[in-house]
Amino acid sequence: MRLIILTLFISCLILSYGTSAFGEFEGKVSSYLWANQGEFVIEGKHPQILNNWNIYHPTDSLMPSGNIYIFEADYNQIISIDISFYSGFIRGEKQRYMVHNSGYYLTDLSYSEAEGRSSLGSASLYYRLTGKDLVSISQLDIGMGYLRYKNSVSYKNPYIVYDSFDPSNNNKKLAETLEKYDISYNGLDFRIKEELYLTRDISLTFMIGYSPQMKARLYSVKYPERSPSEQSRRYVRTKGDGVQYEVKSNYYFTPRFSATFGYKYLLLRTKGKISSGFYPMFKDSEEEIKNQMGGFLLGLMYHF
Repeated sequence: MRLIILTLFISCLILSYGTSAFGEFEGKVSSYLWANQGEFVIEGKHPQILNNWNIYHPTDSLMPSGNIYIFEADYNQIISIDISFYSGFIRGEKQRYMVHNSGYYLTDLSYSEAEGRSSLGSASLYYRLTGKDLVSISQLDIGMGYLRYKNSVSYKNPYIVYDSFDPSNNNKKLAETLEKYDISYNGLDFRIKEELYLTRDISLTFMIGYSPQMKARLYSVKYPERSPSEQSRRYVRTKGDGVQYEVKSNYYFTPRFSATFGYKYLLLRTKGKISSGFYPMFKDSEEEIKNQMGGFLLGLMYHF
């Protein structure tokens, strides 16, 4: 929300002073809806105990966004800046938790209601390689960006099928929050973007980005509604990579207003060790974490 407000504030400044202090800049202000379907997955294992666990839940959400794109107009549109922020709620999803022992027998199984919020912030600086004049039908940019994605989710009203640590919980449904976690990814990526004009009013935009060094931090609390003595905390640092792409079609109603429809995809994959866990036996265990999202985009843009 703060990034959306900041984006709108910067946009208002540029629109207000575009003929004076910011006269050398042009750009566009956009508002999008991203109807995405996704999943959050953790695969864990202990190198000595040889047990394996899996945590899974969908992250489907409708994410409104604010975006501002600015390029300098005095030097053939060589440099541009693109800032966007998406935010949405995760509701009505089912979380599944499973543990298998070294013989791959199921020892733990539970299902919970997953609810929370996700957000995606992105900023990039582009350099134009081709299409540096207004009559070009193709505009190709390369650049570097910063990506930050965050999930904050609670697992509520769990139904415990098997609990190897406390068998008295077997086949029980608990009216409380089983676990609450926050995970945040951040990293730099390299991007390529091209806008191809098919006619004067219609264009196609392609963007792909790759981050070779994505970092993630996960912090979770088990039984967060209980007293501190009954709670357990878990902290994981991971590293990996990420990839994203967008494909959009744009229609220009007027030189000032346009609409866009397209598809956006994001995949973040990291791996690391648990520095502290719910149970001592999980310390130094290895976990792989994946967030994957993809869905259609619909947006409106004002060009200034």
